[in-house]
Amino acid sequence: MTGRTLPGDDDDDLYDQDPFHDAFEYQSHDPSRTLSVANAVIGLIAASIQIYYDVFDTAGELDPIDRVVLSAPITALKGFKPSIQLIYKFFRRFENRELTLAHRAELLSLDMIIIATSEAALALSELGFTLHDIVHMSHTQGMKLKTAVERCSTRLTQASERISTCERIMTKMLTVLQISVEAEAQQHLAGIETSLVKILDTNPPLAERLNSMRDIFGARALVPEERLEAALDREPPRYSVPTDNRSQTTLPGYTARTASGAHTDGSVTIQATSRTIFSGLTLGDISILSLLPLPIVCDELRYGPEFYTFEYSRLVNDSLGALAEKNVREKAKQMCTILGLRPWGSVAEDSENFAKNVNGGVRVAFSGATTRGLSF
Repeated sequence: MTGRTLPGDDDDDLYDQDPFHDAFEYQSHDPSRTLSVANAVIGLIAASIQIYYDVFDTAGELDPIDRVVLSAPITALKGFKPSIQLIYKFFRRFENRELTLAHRAELLSLDMIIIATSEAALALSELGFTLHDIVHMSHTQGMKLKTAVERCSTRLTQASERISTCERIMTKMLTVLQISVEAEAQQHLAGIETSLVKILDTNPPLAERLNSMRDIFGARALVPEERLEAALDREPPRYSVPTDNRSQTTLPGYTARTASGAHTDGSVTIQATSRTIFSGLTLGDISILSLLPLPIVCDELRYGPEFYTFEYSRLVNDSLGALAEKNVREKAKQMCTILGLRPWGSVAEDSENFAKNVNGGVRVAFSGATTRGLSF
């Protein structure tokens, strides 16, 4: 895979162009190239740790006063790393039927999981692109590192804000899975929905991809037909019906109100928006996250694409899962060993190839790896 040269801060919105759109159209129906949620979560753990270390590596070459620009990605990654690790831990528990409040999974829509995971992967990749370009401008083009960082400051900030938004969504998802008060869980769900709307409003290419997704891993086959029909007939959010009787305090039931088709009061039937082919379904319907596709292929993720492949996940999953359940000292160091990460310097030493050694020297061949079949 070749890199790309991204423009500087005088550019228009990052989302105005989607350079991988045509590639996605061609590859999105190929199971061997499409990410699953399961693989992506492990990839996010590895990529966030590596980028975090590499940002520090870059900051270490700057004078203290010039490191301020890098505070945004450092802060964002510092919050994101533990959140995605906990998401992995709790999703794994759910798949293994070890979640205390297992019924809470019915509150997490598959749409929110797919959107948040996709946005996180793209945002981390964008931050990786930016860091790569900073190093390239400094080491190859002879630009001062301080100047390169300043030139990319807007991109650093934008990517960091996207990562922080994903971190807040994931924190709320974790709260929904654990909190005992149903009303509070619903409040967190409302907050998630607000964030999802913002993500899709500011990222039209992602919204388009989500809408054109296919169930390429066959996840919907696990859902009873009547449940799929109920998902299609669900009421839209914030459902309301105009009425001539202004004293009426009880909202007519959505199904009953729209079944007759009379609409004598001038109202119209509004169908719930379908963001993906899984709209209306929840984690309680499909708990095997390796069967949930994302609208992303591994080759699009410039910073460590091999982190997101099935082969990488297969190599690290068991050890990572065991470590996630342990309360041990130097957990971060052990995690780096499991994931095959080098704490410092990879971006500067190997800027064109981020392949890592995993489990004692096994080279991850991401270009031919498949992304199917992993369960937490």
